[in-house]
Amino acid sequence: MSYDGNQRRCRIQGAWSTGPAQEQTETQRLWAGPAASRPYYVIQNVSHIPERSGSNKVSKSTSNPDIFPSSMNNNNNNNNNNDSNQHTKANPTQITPKIPKNFSWVVDGFLAALGFPNEAANMMYLVKHGIKYLISLTAELTPSLQGFEDKLVWSQIKIKDFSPPTLQQVDEFLKVVEKARSENSAVAIHCAHGKGRTGTMIACYLIKYHNQTASEALRNIRESRPGSVETFQQEELIYMFENQHNLTKMQNKTEESR
Repeated sequence: MSYDGNQRRCRIQGAWSTGPAQEQTETQRLWAGPAASRPYYVIQNVSHIPERSGSNKVSKSTSNPDIFPSSMNNNNNNNNNNDSNQHTKANPTQITPKIPKNFSWVVDGFLAALGFPNEAANMMYLVKHGIKYLISLTAELTPSLQGFEDKLVWSQIKIKDFSPPTLQQVDEFLKVVEKARSENSAVAIHCAHGKGRTGTMIACYLIKYHNQTASEALRNIRESRPGSVETFQQEELIYMFENQHNLTKMQNKTEESR
């Protein structure tokens, strides 16, 4: 156990807590409990991160917490440490769907946004609602797709929390969206809370595919998903994407007129 300066935080099994050291099952309890009680992962220096109301900021350890603690194989008769931390594969036929935190359709039946899907039941909800493509924007942790490998096409675009994507990363996101459109499939995108990074990507999608200006896209995503696009840098990226998109359209028109 180690303390982080004046923050009085102690590392407990892969998470930071503001209280005293607790039992090993505390991490599992946090991730299995309500969204408000789960640890919020960041990879930046906490002194440079804007305060979030009602959230406890923690930093990620070198080992990921168990994403599906309920599926952990607790075989007390097995003394092999390697086996004791393995997960049983999720059986989709035995899972009751559970809506992910902050889930909503941005484009009904096609594009959905959500917070981090940390339960197998969340994955089942996505599958049951016809979602085929899942895009993760989190650089700090990765969702488990155990049992859903043949049902979800997963991709990861690593973006630091509270940071904007690069224009190249936006293009990578839009390529997945375009592929889903060509297949008439649905796609879902998430970060930690489905607000900053997710909202930024969706605003760029609205600019390209719904012919909205950056201002219109920002207003619309914030109306439909309050709290979206959290930093000035993320807003700035959206305007940069708008400029690039408009320039590309002008170039295409020039080539067509020749």
